[in-house]
Amino acid sequence: MSNKKAKPTSSRAKTKASEASRRERLAAQREAEQKRQRRNTLIGGIVAGVLALAVIAVVAVVVIQNQTAKREQAEREAAAQIAPPNAIGEDAILANPDTGANAQYTLNLYVDYQCGVCKQTEEIYGETWKALMDEGFLKLEVHTMTFMDDQPSLNNDHSRRVAVGAACADTRGKYWEFHNAAFNRQGEGQLYTDSAMDGQIAQDAGLEGADFDAWKTCYDDNATAQFVDKVNENAGRNGVTSTPTIMVNGKNPQVEGDGRMTDWWRVLDANTDAWKKAIEDAANS
Repeated sequence: MSNKKAKPTSSRAKTKASEASRRERLAAQREAEQKRQRRNTLIGGIVAGVLALAVIAVVAVVVIQNQTAKREQAEREAAAQIAPPNAIGEDAILANPDTGANAQYTLNLYVDYQCGVCKQTEEIYGETWKALMDEGFLKLEVHTMTFMDDQPSLNNDHSRRVAVGAACADTRGKYWEFHNAAFNRQGEGQLYTDSAMDGQIAQDAGLEGADFDAWKTCYDDNATAQFVDKVNENAGRNGVTSTPTIMVNGKNPQVEGDGRMTDWWRVLDANTDAWKKAIEDAANS
C-alpha cells in the first residue's frame, strides 16, 4: 500500500482561474453597460423625436394662427371698405362741404403728409385758405399722395397711414381739423405711429367720445385704404409728380417770379385779396 499523498492545486492554476473569472465578470459588465447605453440611446432618440415633433407642431400651430389672423384681418378690412362721405369720386376729399358746395372756384391741393414743404406751405397759407373757404369763395379739394413712403430715407407707411386716418376723420366731420393736426405733428419724433394717431393727432382734431370710437374702428380696420390708394394712383395719372401742387379748377399756370417761371401760387402774399385775384387769373388762364 502506497504512502504517497495527493498533490495540492498549484497557486498558478488558482491565479489563472481567478483571472478567468474576473475577465468573465468584466465582459458581462461591459455587455450590460453596452445594452444600457443602447437602451438609453434608443430612449433618447425617441424622446428627441417626440420633442421635435412637438416643436414642429407648435410652430405649425403658430404659423396657422398667424395666417388665420392675417386672413381674418384682410377679410375684415375688405368688408369694412368705405368711401369718405365728402369724397370727390376717387380723386380727393372736399374739405369744406358746408361752404364750398356752390363755390365758383375749386382749389386742388395735392399733398403728402410727410412732405416738409407741404407743411411749410400750410403754415404760410392755411389761414388764408380757411378764410376763403368760410366765405364760400372756393371749395378746397385735398388729394392726398403717399409716394414718400417709398423714399429710401423714410421707408415707412406713414403717409398712407395718415391719409387713411384723415379719410376716416371725414366720417366724423373732422377732416380739415385732422388734416391740420397731422401736419402739426410732422417733425415731432415718432411721426405717425398708431399711438400718435390715437393720441395727440386725434385729440387735436377734436375727436372724442363716440366720434373717437367710430374713427378708431375705421382707422384700425383700414376702412378707407382702398380709397386712399386710388387717390394716390389718380394723382399720378393726372401728371402730379411732386407735392405740394396747387391748381385752380384743374389748372396750374406758370408766372414769373424772381426772374424765372414758377407755379402761380408761389409768388403770393398770405392775404385773401392776393389769393382771390390770383385764383381768378388762374381760372381764366
